[in-house]
Amino acid sequence: MKLTKRAKYYMIQLFRQNKGPHAVSLGFIVGFFPCWYPTFGIGPALSVGLAKLLRGNVPTALIAAAIGSVAWPLLFFLNVQSGPLVRGLFSTAPLEEAVNSPAAEPAYSGVFGPLINGVLHWIRKVGLDIFIGGTLNSVIFSVIGYFILRVIFSKYRLKILNKLRGKRKAGTVRANQT
Repeated sequence: MKLTKRAKYYMIQLFRQNKGPHAVSLGFIVGFFPCWYPTFGIGPALSVGLAKLLRGNVPTALIAAAIGSVAWPLLFFLNVQSGPLVRGLFSTAPLEEAVNSPAAEPAYSGVFGPLINGVLHWIRKVGLDIFIGGTLNSVIFSVIGYFILRVIFSKYRLKILNKLRGKRKAGTVRANQT
């Protein structure tokens, strides 16, 4: 099956859901939520668990997890870019001293000591930025995305589904059906 046909099939399945707009929108948002964080392979399981916990639509959560898995490099880039921006806006001196203090850093010696020390410092600094950026981005996307998807599923579901299916007017016959 070609990729475009498979994507079209899953889009039709998404818009054919018999659940209400709230459950489908909530399932999509909750399914996409773990994609903002590096979950190391357990993102789809987290999506299903969160969808069941919050009574969202589980198939929609799986579709959102699949989309988020493909979009993860972009989401990671957004987290890395927005984390320092937010940290710079709300930085306080004691927090900066606690995060950047060299006394908390373990010092490794030997041949790979400087490399290990540099990597650990980078993980500590960038890890905080990724966490702050991921938290901000996931909350903003979840709130705005829920309302946008709710409107789409409540007002435009049938129009989009008919367009995806390629509904023809009554009386027209496809060429291969004659």
